[in-house]
Amino acid sequence: MIQKRAACILIVILVFASFAGVTAQEEERAEETDSKVTFSNAQFSTLETYGEERMGAMYMRGFAVSKDGKYLYVGLVHGENGLFRLNTSDGSYDGTSYYDKENGMIKGIATDDRGYVYIGITSETAEGSVSIACLDRDLNELTYETIEIDGKIGINGVEVDKKEGRYYMYFITNYDVNTIRCYDVTDPGNIFPVKEFGINGVLYLDVFLGSPLAQGNYLKIDEDGSIYMTANMNMFRPKGDTVLKIDKDWKRVQKIFSLDDAYGIHLYKDYVFVSRYGEGESNVYILDKNLKVIEVVGWMPGCANYSGVAVANGRIYIADQLFMGIDRIIVSEVIDDLVEPSHTRLVLRIVLISIGVVVAAVVVYSVKKIQKMLR
Repeated sequence: MIQKRAACILIVILVFASFAGVTAQEEERAEETDSKVTFSNAQFSTLETYGEERMGAMYMRGFAVSKDGKYLYVGLVHGENGLFRLNTSDGSYDGTSYYDKENGMIKGIATDDRGYVYIGITSETAEGSVSIACLDRDLNELTYETIEIDGKIGINGVEVDKKEGRYYMYFITNYDVNTIRCYDVTDPGNIFPVKEFGINGVLYLDVFLGSPLAQGNYLKIDEDGSIYMTANMNMFRPKGDTVLKIDKDWKRVQKIFSLDDAYGIHLYKDYVFVSRYGEGESNVYILDKNLKVIEVVGWMPGCANYSGVAVANGRIYIADQLFMGIDRIIVSEVIDDLVEPSHTRLVLRIVLISIGVVVAAVVVYSVKKIQKMLR
């Protein structure tokens, strides 16, 4: 009889412990939800401002973040045109820069998981040729190549994609010749055009997009190979009017989203971030991977033209070209949905789940034992 009572008491203790654990976890989740920073309530502020006297140039156009989240790379296209490395922590310029030998304009920038930086360069006259270059993390030049193309020509977006162990650089040319071109940059010191891409290495946007006026702005490639690109399809807006999702084989457009002044673009987790180059109406659209609107964020009083957007360290960074006659970078507070779970937190969750499973198993086993004892 005593054993039966002891067993009953044990069952009661285990059940109460199990419920207490579940209740504590639910209370913790509720508290997290109440204090959660979301896209809709995130606050934005100025990270830093940049006048021409600071780096000898202004007009922030190219904009990219290193894969480790430490640096922002910005291209300034007025004055002593160059590429400059900034710290994401406070926006400070760390003195690392790269200048094109012909004072070309660096509007397209991409980075890869090896730390290399890739740039597209529009010549000072934007006539007759464009150039591309591969740099190391500290912006030392590894490769520089000039591509002769007749007419008015420049480079906007640049992207690098890793596929089957090789790295490919894609860049958009615009003005008179609207194309996307692809180079193999697996060895940044020995790059070469990929002839299998498009027609002899060139995808002609007027044919691909079915519009003789179509111009590409910026592009990003997702982990599954899908391409997301901002474009100006009809030229009714000065910078852009469309966001496109293109299949991984570059064969067809899968989704189209009309958005006035669509310009900069960035992918992170399940989200597509598009900055609008919309003067006083500039903001950032957050879309899902099917180009459905999730939230619109980032507008600030006095904003000028949001020429680029990036995500790092749980924050959204925005390049604001010519804010109050200078440039600035805007940053959000840390947004929970953009934060990668820490290793410690993951381990803690696994431990809690394991404890819950063990407690549940013990309760089930004990209930069966007590049922046998009571028979």
